[in-house]
Amino acid sequence: MNKVEVLEILNEISNYLDKGKYKEADHYINRKKEEIEKRVDPAGEYMDNLIQDLK
Repeated sequence: MNKVEVLEILNEISNYLDKGKYKEADHYINRKKEEIEKRVDPAGEYMDNLIQDLK
C-alpha cells in the first residue's frame, strides 16, 4: 500500500465523519481492512518459502 492509497482512505473516512455518517464510515473501514488483508505481500511470501526450504 502506498502513501497515496493511505491518504485516499483517510480522506474518505474523514468525509464520512464530517457528514456524521458513522455507520457508513464503519462499513468503509471494515471493507478496506478486508481488502488490505487479502493482498499478497511478496516479501512475506518469499520469507515464508525460504523458511520452509530451510526446514
